[in-house]
Amino acid sequence: MTSLRLPLLLAGLAALGSAPAQAQDLYLGSRTTQVTRNDFLDGDSTLVGLCGGIVQSTTTLGGKVYIGDVTGNVYVHDPATGSFGYAFTASNDATALESHAGDLLVGGSDGSILRYDVTTGTLKAGLVTGSAIPVHAMVLVDNGLGEQLIVGSLSGLIQSGDPVTGGFQFWASCGNDINALASDGDQLFAADVGGTIWRFEVVTQG
Repeated sequence: MTSLRLPLLLAGLAALGSAPAQAQDLYLGSRTTQVTRNDFLDGDSTLVGLCGGIVQSTTTLGGKVYIGDVTGNVYVHDPATGSFGYAFTASNDATALESHAGDLLVGGSDGSILRYDVTTGTLKAGLVTGSAIPVHAMVLVDNGLGEQLIVGSLSGLIQSGDPVTGGFQFWASCGNDINALASDGDQLFAADVGGTIWRFEVVTQG
């Protein structure tokens, strides 16, 4: 495990390679309820839309960007058409989003991870983290034995579980509350509220 200290103050983010853009765009959600699309190369920032509450989370699914706010509302943006609008309301406060098998996983501060059909907004299933720890961030990884859903929470605690059946257990820990998780397949990156980014090997958890 290694760590790197950087200034970090983001409510939510998602990266998406989308036509006609040549490079990936970074979508940022803020406490002002704004969602912006930001170009990596030239630094241009474009307002995508406004949510009904503070932005908590973002992810991508099927070429679209999904955004969750503090009220549990989930919004959808289509980069191809520029459209932005309400999708559905989750039964928790949408603190984290991730996609799995065509569905949207919505994490909450109550420890719930709810699986929704993004087309109909229908709740299909639900999981709970170990000891119902709050879900601050989520990311899917494959440790060589199958898919695992990694959850970041309070006090740097990271748990892993099956994205369908749950069974969340301790995976690793960082130095502070976790704000964001990301993975390149081989490594897991965890950003905490102190601005430190922690790096773990997915297979060895070290």
